[in-house]
Amino acid sequence: MPLRAKINNSMLPPLSMLEAKSNNETENDVLFATNGGIGIIELNRPSKLNSLNQSMIDKLTPNVLEYVKNDSVKAIVLKGAGGKALCAGGDVAALASGITKDGEAGSINATTFFRDEYLLVQLIATLSKPYVALMHGITMGGGVGVSVHAPFRVATEKTLFAMPETDIGFFPDVGGTYFLSRLDGEIGTYLALTSARLKGYDVVSAGIATHYIPSDRLPALEKRLAEATANSSSDNQFELVNSVLNEFQADAPEGYKFSLGGETRKLIDRVFGKNTIQEVVAELEKDGSEFSIASKKTILARSPTSVAVTLQALRRGKTLGISEALDKEYRLSENFMYHHDFVEGVSAKLISKPARIPKYIPAKLESITQKDVDVMLATKANSPSPDIKFINGEDFLDYPYKFGLPTEQEVLSVLSKGTKQQTVEYFKSNNKPGVSRKVAEVLERN
Repeated sequence: MPLRAKINNSMLPPLSMLEAKSNNETENDVLFATNGGIGIIELNRPSKLNSLNQSMIDKLTPNVLEYVKNDSVKAIVLKGAGGKALCAGGDVAALASGITKDGEAGSINATTFFRDEYLLVQLIATLSKPYVALMHGITMGGGVGVSVHAPFRVATEKTLFAMPETDIGFFPDVGGTYFLSRLDGEIGTYLALTSARLKGYDVVSAGIATHYIPSDRLPALEKRLAEATANSSSDNQFELVNSVLNEFQADAPEGYKFSLGGETRKLIDRVFGKNTIQEVVAELEKDGSEFSIASKKTILARSPTSVAVTLQALRRGKTLGISEALDKEYRLSENFMYHHDFVEGVSAKLISKPARIPKYIPAKLESITQKDVDVMLATKANSPSPDIKFINGEDFLDYPYKFGLPTEQEVLSVLSKGTKQQTVEYFKSNNKPGVSRKVAEVLERN
């Protein structure tokens, strides 16, 4: 298991380089506090479902760095205000409006937003301290970026997860090409192309969340984390935090069954494992099941450029480290900031009242060529935007900490060395709620 590099003071840029571009002290869109041994971050735009904007990102990065440098802060906890969302995404409506108003200058400003956002995402992914993301309520888009790369991701019964970017003429970014491509089978590809939503315990079963904790336990959990970390002299704060989360975690509700398991999962792997979006759609049409018909309809309603590029970006992301994947996403996001479909998709879906059907160019999948995809995946010629320079030089091909349910690959690896019963007994030994169900589902399907 690769180890995360520690960010020492000599590695950090001066905070003056990271200070918010807006010094409006009256803005409280992100709140910071310490309690016991934890540093608390609360996204505080409840009327906007805590959607990320430039002001919030400008505050988050330097304050996360301050928590890293503060020896009394042993762990960081991220949560959202208002009870309805951790974060519903980035404020893309503002970006699209800026492009419409200011042309190339608006595209440059939008690209800067994504650069700063990805700097924050990479910092979170490579932190040397435990980071606990409470994915309570809506957790989508940018909200996924500041949570899903953490070693600890807590889902509740109110969690609603999705990556809806292809619905607005964009692609699943914030490291989405990295983490979605590493989910079991082709689950990540399905979620990326259809923007399908997962609720509650499904977020754990899919490998997105590491723990399931009912929302009424969250206040007690935060208090316990504060106490445990404050009084601990442990050399392994990650294991300490995991043990506290395990005290509060619960199993799925009675009668629960994973919505993307069984025969549905077999179909997903077969169809969404194709190499081009045209092949995916053709396979869905050939299958003709209710699930396939609905998936096909959804994909065809998306931007053809978005879904075609997204599929190839996911395939590329599977072989990249987290930092390299974010670097590639930065240049891909820049290309979308100059592409018709992003402004059109956001304007039609989020700005127009009432919402209207977007008019994408090109309008049909058959008009998309491999050359079109390759151009989008390449760095923009004569780009006016500087290269991205991450605060932490750490990179890794696989997530270094694994506190959730075992992956399907891990289950099958154990199975290859013994019997089904031995495999079940092997994973039962960790006593994690839901592990027996996950193992049984994998074994039955295989």
